[in-house]
Amino acid sequence: MSLSKVQALIASVVALVAAQLGFSRLVDTLFPLVGYGGLLLLGALAYYFLRENLPIMLPNFFLKRLLPAWVRKVLPVKKKTKSRPGGISPSISLISISPFE
Repeated sequence: MSLSKVQALIASVVALVAAQLGFSRLVDTLFPLVGYGGLLLLGALAYYFLRENLPIMLPNFFLKRLLPAWVRKVLPVKKKTKSRPGGISPSISLISISPFE
């Protein structure tokens, strides 16, 4: 037997067992599992977003808000790239080209 036939057989057996449980019991079981999976996915997305962007965001926040002005003038600060007129960044403007601009 090929792998796809084995997978189809396993899926059929799982579907047969799930059909015997009844729809309401199936929803009662699967609905919370899907919700917990969604929370896990959101947590992973937040973790990777913060892991990549926190080293960039935190020093800028620290320099803008917490240090006196005379210290900010002495310390080197990374400058942001200039955006195009209208507040559209260059990377986004290549994606969203509109004939009405």
